[in-house]
Amino acid sequence: MTIVLENKRAKKSALNSSQKTFQRLKNKVEKFQKELKNHEKMLDSLIEFYHNRINPDKIARREALIEFVKFMYTYYHTNPPLSRANLDILKELIVEKVESILSSDIFNDADQEMCAIFKEFEGVGYDEVVSYEMDVMKNELEGMFQGIGINLDLSKVSHTDSEEDAMKKLFEAMNVSKEEMSFNEKPKTKKQLEKESRRKELEELQKKGLSSIYKQLAKAFHPDLEQDPTQKVEKELLMKKLTAAYDNDDLHTMLSLQMMQMKSTAVGNESLDEDKIKIFNSILREQVEELEMRIATLIMHPKYLHIQQYVETDGFPPFLVLRAVYNDLKNEGEYVQSLMKGLLNKNKDKVVRSIICKYRRECVKNNC
Repeated sequence: MTIVLENKRAKKSALNSSQKTFQRLKNKVEKFQKELKNHEKMLDSLIEFYHNRINPDKIARREALIEFVKFMYTYYHTNPPLSRANLDILKELIVEKVESILSSDIFNDADQEMCAIFKEFEGVGYDEVVSYEMDVMKNELEGMFQGIGINLDLSKVSHTDSEEDAMKKLFEAMNVSKEEMSFNEKPKTKKQLEKESRRKELEELQKKGLSSIYKQLAKAFHPDLEQDPTQKVEKELLMKKLTAAYDNDDLHTMLSLQMMQMKSTAVGNESLDEDKIKIFNSILREQVEELEMRIATLIMHPKYLHIQQYVETDGFPPFLVLRAVYNDLKNEGEYVQSLMKGLLNKNKDKVVRSIICKYRRECVKNNC
């Protein structure tokens, strides 16, 4: 047993610095690949929950609110037996519910009856309010980027855009700004030029090394050299993958195939020459950076747009946040439906007064 442990330690210590870095980076890539897969799986389950559970309740809540607002609006205009103060509170309540309805609508599909009520009570069109708020947000963003030397032009972003279109235009404007910034940047320093030169040398080394890897793997994967029918089919797939990776300069895929071949032939890291190890390490570092970036920005993918605000809530597990949102929507929808039932079947004046009292208490509690 002691001899085996000593042999393992001796083998481990026999690795030079580049080989140890290779092993460390390879483990890091595998860890991040697994993390990315799990993160994507988690986000997919969250967006599925949103579409299957939350969105139907949002629609039901919206329909219940529209029915409630229409009833209360009509009641407001029938000279109800309410004090001036209670009438003002009722008006505030109606406006709040109208805003809640309209904020959940796509602007161009906004309920026109709700827009008319908003304009009557607020004295300004809902589209004007949204346009003003959008202009304020754009000015703040442009000012923020101006502070770091980037001229961001958001003039193409409109309040009539959907969330998806607005995000797309924002990213397009940011890309244009980056191009202008790189075009107008100051001359590079000697240190920057040296670093750029080393980078180009490394890229050339990568290309030469990858050409060598391709030739080696092409020989190992060539289906015509395989007699076993099952292995032949497998090697045809590997050969196609290798050729596509080489044609597209897909460094990461080629490296994965190389490592797979090394594992299948029981070739250890210690058998690799120093130049090849350096090439692999440079590619692995790039892959680590890319994986970290993909994990960090995966939530920004358009398909996850509807859950972004819930996933980015600090300190709370996203699924618990979504579950709480679902329960709140369901409870609110059921509450509004129960109110409508009471308004239609009981003494509506009494029910309205109780609604006003509850709304007043919530305003005091929330300092509104």
